Amino acid sequence: MSQEEPDIGAPEGATCAEHRDRLAPFKCPRCGRHACLACFHAPVARCVACMKRDPTEASPPLPFEAGDGTLLGRYFRTFGTAFYPWRSAPAFARPGLKPALLFFALSSLPLIMLSGVMPHTRTLWFAAGAIIVQGAPTPEMIAFDVVRAIAVQLGLSAIELLSLLLPFASLVAAYAPERKEAATRLLLYRFWLGPLATLIGQAAEWSLPVSFFDSVDDVTQKLPPAILIAALVQPALRVFQLLAMIAVSRLACGLSVLMSLVVVGVPIALQLLVMPLSGYAADRLLPQAEKPPALQGAPSLDAEPGRH
Repeated sequence: MSQEEPDIGAPEGATCAEHRDRLAPFKCPRCGRHACLACFHAPVARCVACMKRDPTEASPPLPFEAGDGTLLGRYFRTFGTAFYPWRSAPAFARPGLKPALLFFALSSLPLIMLSGVMPHTRTLWFAAGAIIVQGAPTPEMIAFDVVRAIAVQLGLSAIELLSLLLPFASLVAAYAPERKEAATRLLLYRFWLGPLATLIGQAAEWSLPVSFFDSVDDVTQKLPPAILIAALVQPALRVFQLLAMIAVSRLACGLSVLMSLVVVGVPIALQLLVMPLSGYAADRLLPQAEKPPALQGAPSLDAEPGRH
């Protein structure tokens, strides 16, 4: 066996070191103890006891925080770790919020600003791969409209982040005080998944031809590939964000399965409650948009409020 793939199989008939009445299919390569299914984390090849003692030993630091390679290379490799939530989770037990804040500024903020332009501008309309100017606004009016749209989306995203961060970080600090920074680090490193999901949906809608809107009520009409792809990718990105929160609760913070579901479930429930309300409020505050003549009467496919 290589160092990357340690032997984790226990001898036949072995029993769990914590639960003597259970068979142990695993052997922890770090401490050598036998473990049952409930006492072993297969993705990182460590028993629960070892993970509670030192979760960082089971995973290298996030690429953005590692010292090897160029900063640009470490930046892009960090995006890839989001799709291995269980393997990368122990890295969030490391202390330090400064690199997490920097990565958030370099990854989430640009996506958040871009995702606000399409749903919240009122002088521009994005349709059929084109940008249509509404009325006869001056360049200054268009610039103000775009800046206002970005500001609105920054506010909505700040509300979303806080609705996740405040309960998640508070519950982690209460049940795993020695890992209190793990929840904050996780959300700062993984928040970009949400704005990216939104942008993918917006790009799919923008690519639709006008003919699609003309026959949107035709139930026999085939959905364009872009919509089908977006319908698959958008929820998948959200699921990876959810899995990352659960994995950090379990592997970085040492919480039980039930407790991790509670710690993650509360912020997710709050997010689902707060975001529609804040989006509705923003939509009511902004001027109402009028569709171009070619799209009059067509329903909006936006996931975000703001297009009518």
